[in-house]
Amino acid sequence: MALYTALGPEAFWHTSRVFNDSDFHLRLVKGTTGSLTVALLIFISTLGWRKQMSMDLAIWLNVILGSVGPWIVLFWHKLEDPTEDWFPQFVFDPGYDYHPLWQTASAVGDSVSGLIGS
Repeated sequence: MALYTALGPEAFWHTSRVFNDSDFHLRLVKGTTGSLTVALLIFISTLGWRKQMSMDLAIWLNVILGSVGPWIVLFWHKLEDPTEDWFPQFVFDPGYDYHPLWQTASAVGDSVSGLIGS
């Protein structure tokens, strides 16, 4: 999250978009699918709580979906294209100007040196 905040969405997703254009589209789908997974877990819990489904089954479905679902969402690009990097958004392009990141890192470095030097 810190890297995304420092770079902004365009710079953060720049590299993955250069290597695979569908990653830019997938970033929109992944967030939506993650939200849908959470909503489904809550819905299953509600069914169990209201006795519309066995609570034992609701618990097991929550454990399975809650354990596997987020990983499927995170690595969906790997299912579509096995040759792609595991985390393409963290592969930096040396030809791209990541100025906000370097500016932020420099400011943090100066602040830390100022505190240590005091």
